[in-house]
Amino acid sequence: MNLLWEAGLVAGAFDADDLFRPDLRMYQMTTKELFDKLKVIVGEKETNPSTTSSPDSPTQIGSTGDRTSSPFVSAAEADSDASSEPRRMSLGPTGAAMLQARSKV
Repeated sequence: MNLLWEAGLVAGAFDADDLFRPDLRMYQMTTKELFDKLKVIVGEKETNPSTTSSPDSPTQIGSTGDRTSSPFVSAAEADSDASSEPRRMSLGPTGAAMLQARSKV
């Protein structure tokens, strides 16, 4: 109990509606508080404001339902060849032996 108190958590009665029906403002506030506490421990990485999206900006969705604007490059698109399948990693000797052992069972 003492550790909880030192961490700023107080045990007591609570309203179940507050727990099970939180609003967006509460999520934003608690996330910011958690970030501020963790920032002291691990530091903060500088972000480029042009690459971060604001919560008010609409998400662009393509015809397939996927996000069309992403700061990350797909592995299939990175060094795209004419082949339609993405390159696969080769298994090491232990991985190949494990798969062979499984196929014999």
